[in-house]
Amino acid sequence: MHRVIILGEPIEEVSRLAEELASAGYSSPLVSDIQRLAMQVAAEEPQVALVHAATWPLTLVGLQPLLHRRGLPPLPIIALLEETQLRGLDSYRDLDDFVVKPWRLAEVVARVERALGKKADAESRSLVRCGGLSVDLIRYDVRVDGELVDLTYKEYELLRFLLANREKVFTREALLNQVWGYDYYGGTRTVDVHIRRLRSKIENSSRTYIETIRNVGYRFRQSDNA
Repeated sequence: MHRVIILGEPIEEVSRLAEELASAGYSSPLVSDIQRLAMQVAAEEPQVALVHAATWPLTLVGLQPLLHRRGLPPLPIIALLEETQLRGLDSYRDLDDFVVKPWRLAEVVARVERALGKKADAESRSLVRCGGLSVDLIRYDVRVDGELVDLTYKEYELLRFLLANREKVFTREALLNQVWGYDYYGGTRTVDVHIRRLRSKIENSSRTYIETIRNVGYRFRQSDNA
């Protein structure tokens, strides 16, 4: 069952829409404020958010940043608009789609299905696989043979950069600049330490991903013999 979350008031209108969506095969919990929305997103992992823009215009601006701060993936947002709000639509940068009142179930379902299709495409592009290693660039999720790997932020950023530039050799100085930034004053040994820790978490005796190029640096190169 696809999971849709609805945010807004008046409750009578969104409740009626939720009932119609449920009859069409969607799970549609109602939420009354943005903080509760973040909690429900974490608990239920909905796939699309419907926002009653007539009552919650600030939500359209603040929803995605709030989810990001809580470490939650972004949600496609569909606004439920009054016709008089169409002129101000350009100000909602995080808005994926909208439906103008009166909201007909067939149109709402069509918009939700389109958002789900776009989300699926984005998620497929965000998931990078290499042998038994998979990296979800949206969820910051790293797995080896399906098992979640606990990486620090810098270990993740280092892996993401090397994976995105696989087969390219980078000096320690280049990695320091790309991952830590030009204003970082630590030495290149920092890179070696993080590479060693990263290897201990994603490699084993039969699987090597990060190759040391003697007297030069490192590169990501799959060697999966498992």
